Amino acid sequence: MWLVGRIVSALFTIWLAVTLVFIALRLLPGDAVQSQLLQSGASAEIITARRAQQGMDAPWLAQYGHYWIQFVQGNLGYSLSDGQAVTDLIFQRLEPTLMLAGGALLVGCILGISLGIAGGTSSLLTPLAQTAINLALSTPIYWTGTLAIWIFAVQMRLLPSAGGDGLSGLVMPVVVLGFHTSGGIGRAVEGSVRKNLNADFVRTARSKGLPEALVLRRHVLRVGLLPVITVIALQTGFLLGGAVITESLFVRPGLGRLLLDSTLQQDYPVVQGITALIATAYTLVNVAADALYTWFDPRITAQRI
Repeated sequence: MWLVGRIVSALFTIWLAVTLVFIALRLLPGDAVQSQLLQSGASAEIITARRAQQGMDAPWLAQYGHYWIQFVQGNLGYSLSDGQAVTDLIFQRLEPTLMLAGGALLVGCILGISLGIAGGTSSLLTPLAQTAINLALSTPIYWTGTLAIWIFAVQMRLLPSAGGDGLSGLVMPVVVLGFHTSGGIGRAVEGSVRKNLNADFVRTARSKGLPEALVLRRHVLRVGLLPVITVIALQTGFLLGGAVITESLFVRPGLGRLLLDSTLQQDYPVVQGITALIATAYTLVNVAADALYTWFDPRITAQRI
């Protein structure tokens, strides 16, 4: 029953995200066909014919129904800008974004868990870890990215400031996005570790004479890291959103840049296709996180039955 509810919730999330984008784009003045053809000097008759060819002269409700019929068939439509299939455009830009998001998630998890442990325990590194977590949560990505470019590309000349297909061009974007991802993870780990340090089962472990490092690893972290699974899933959504700013700042090809450019051009099918992909990925990650949480803590399974 729980699984059915999660599937229904995931489908509703995808439908709502795509529907809101569908409406928002059509509330904006102008459209991609009109703006691009006017710049090329096309006549009003040509613009009208092109709009009819793309189905943009139909009522919104008809466009909406036609879009979902194509969507269910796996057809995301064609770009209004160049006529390419939206699925082809997405797959062309998918790999750079997956590399950026995957690397940033790895950096964010390692750094966030480390900062959370240091911040939740009493040690010399606690103030430094808490400061780093606060910075990751409070500073904008574009500010951190600009600072990283100025230090490592302009001043030290160690890394390229933009673009680059190799690993050197991926280092700064991954670290910047991963640093901001680590903030939410670190805060969750810090609070969970601090809460469990004085729990009864931890005091019992200490009374048995176990070393503090062993108590922390086997007892505190084993329970304290469970809530982090959900936070990591939520941060995945932040990664997809942060990729728009990061890819624009570091001039990298990817879904973020494609989404930004298509939004500015009001290229409806491309924006709707990317939105559907992001919403689907986000919901699947959250369902997987719930399943993992249940696997690690069987008490939740008993409550759901």
